Amino acid sequence: MKGFNSLCVIVVTRVMSRNYDAAVIASGFADLGLGATQVAIANMKAMTQKFGAPPKAFLVVPLVVAFCIDSLNAATIKFFIAFITDWRV
Repeated sequence: MKGFNSLCVIVVTRVMSRNYDAAVIASGFADLGLGATQVAIANMKAMTQKFGAPPKAFLVVPLVVAFCIDSLNAATIKFFIAFITDWRV
């Protein structure tokens, strides 16, 4: 898990321009590794309670994650259905 957190801090924060928005987006990205968009949003809310919520972070993370997860889930389900129907014992 240390490697994934390092990826978030080093890569995501630098790519997103090293500001407060980038820090909040990196915290959301780190929690996506724990499993769900709701976990990322909860962590982003906890992180922003002291300094306020950056609107860009709360717009970017849920939209991008939802789009990527939905697209990958549809492709994965389609692949495995095709794999199972062509599978002969």
